[in-house]
Amino acid sequence: MIVVRFAIVFLLMVHALIACADDHNVLRLVEPPTISGEDAEKQKIEAALLRIESSPLKFIRNGDEHDGKAAADHLRQKLKSAGDKVKTFDDFVEQVATRSSMSGEAYLVKLQDGKTVELAKWLREPPGTQPSK
Repeated sequence: MIVVRFAIVFLLMVHALIACADDHNVLRLVEPPTISGEDAEKQKIEAALLRIESSPLKFIRNGDEHDGKAAADHLRQKLKSAGDKVKTFDDFVEQVATRSSMSGEAYLVKLQDGKTVELAKWLREPPGTQPSK
């Protein structure tokens, strides 16, 4: 009998807590944070840099081959130097990842089959759509 009374008291307390919490909007679902346009563009740029960094392909700058980490590090430094000029993913590709500011030569990606493609084109194509072999 004591157990039943305890259970009833417990359920009444829980019910009261839920009602109180509901009155104060504690139980409403949390909406995911919205991402501003600027933050979304920064995420696209960082995703592109991570794609380069983690790629097994070779990246060619001024005739020299570099691994993905070295290429991404170089582009991050170039992005940092560009400052507020780069606001969007397209700005990044056009102003940072298209060509060498020293020589004017286009940045290239050496695919696994030995063919090369311009880095700007490679970045704009979804991963997995380029031939990798």
